[in-house]
Amino acid sequence: MNFNGVKMSKELELISSLRTSFTEQLKSLEGSEKYLEEKLLKSQERYHHIKANKLFNEEILESLKMTIEHDKKQLEEFKSKRQEREKHYKDLLSKAEQSINALTETS
Repeated sequence: MNFNGVKMSKELELISSLRTSFTEQLKSLEGSEKYLEEKLLKSQERYHHIKANKLFNEEILESLKMTIEHDKKQLEEFKSKRQEREKHYKDLLSKAEQSINALTETS
């Protein structure tokens, strides 16, 4: 293999690695949203259980309400930016695929 072949092989390896990373990032978006949804649900369940069983005073309940509001905001913010992030990673993935195709066609 000549010098150009070694260089192309390293480029192909690097771009393949990037493609894998972009694919994993796309998958992690879904996992992150599910995590935030579950976190919110658990906060809400905890609050309702504590309130129903009168386990803590109003000050603690108010603190738990603030946690729920924080969890809601996190989820809403994530959802609002998810489509943009998804598009970004899909664009990067497409460019990586194009580069891989160009490198493999020339070899």
